[in-house]
Amino acid sequence: MDTRLTRPVREAMAQRFAWTAGGEQAYTPEEFGQIRLAARRTFRAALLRIRENTAHLTAWREGTFAPGSREWLLGKALDVLARTGDVPVYENRRTVAGATVPRRSAAGRSTPGSGSTSAARRRPRWLYLPPWSSG
Repeated sequence: MDTRLTRPVREAMAQRFAWTAGGEQAYTPEEFGQIRLAARRTFRAALLRIRENTAHLTAWREGTFAPGSREWLLGKALDVLARTGDVPVYENRRTVAGATVPRRSAAGRSTPGSGSTSAARRRPRWLYLPPWSSG
């Protein structure tokens, strides 16, 4: 016995115990197949959403969408989520808390000082879920 263990632990480990037949049963192959199918559908749908949103975010960062448009607003929300790990807070249907429409340079990049203030530093009045969200 390991002397580093406390006496009650050593005594508990030294006791014999009887194995009992488990009350759990494995899934039948059909049940397990249904579980795998449901998991595959769930993860496939999530993977497709991630890929679609990644492409949208890339397009937004390249300045593809007109500032203030629905697509631009979704891109802004995805950008906030990508940068902060948290969903953005909406003041109303058209504006993200603390966000400004960025000015674009001739090369299509955001100019210094055209970004948004940190939404994490502002206390939201309410959270608005955009109509294209599924939750």
